[in-house]
Amino acid sequence: MSNEKYVNYYIETLTSVMNDAIINNVSLQANSKVIDDVILEQSKVIEELKQHIESMNQLENNQIDSLNNTINTLNAEIFNLRVEINNSNKLKVEYDNTKNQIQHLDTFRNELLKSQKENENIRLEYEYKIKGLEERIEYLQLSPAKRKKIDESQSNNKTTISTTLEVEGVKDGGSF
Repeated sequence: MSNEKYVNYYIETLTSVMNDAIINNVSLQANSKVIDDVILEQSKVIEELKQHIESMNQLENNQIDSLNNTINTLNAEIFNLRVEINNSNKLKVEYDNTKNQIQHLDTFRNELLKSQKENENIRLEYEYKIKGLEERIEYLQLSPAKRKKIDESQSNNKTTISTTLEVEGVKDGGSF
């Protein structure tokens, strides 16, 4: 009986170990399938996240490119505005120089007009003096009888050539 007990215990133990092994094996296979499903699901999530990251990077690169283009455009505009400012400053300096030259020309023109007026007055004054001297020369070139006749007619009019010449600053050199 001892053999029989042994075999019974052996079979019982073997059955129990086999049951444990089968249950353990089934459990491990179920866990393996669950883990495979989780890994597959996580792989899909990782792939989706990678695609999302790529699209975000692409969007970010597009935005960076857009911002760089905007910055370049604005820098070009700033450069053009600085050039315009420099040109405006040059024009302002030219305008101021031209304005000063015009003021100098106006001053010169006014002085020239004043000088022309003075010259005209001097010319008229000399013409008047020349006319008086020519009359005096004509008078002196006349014969004494004609001069006496003219003097008498002028004394009637109360004007004589000698008083006219004295007023002008020319005096007779003597009497004849």
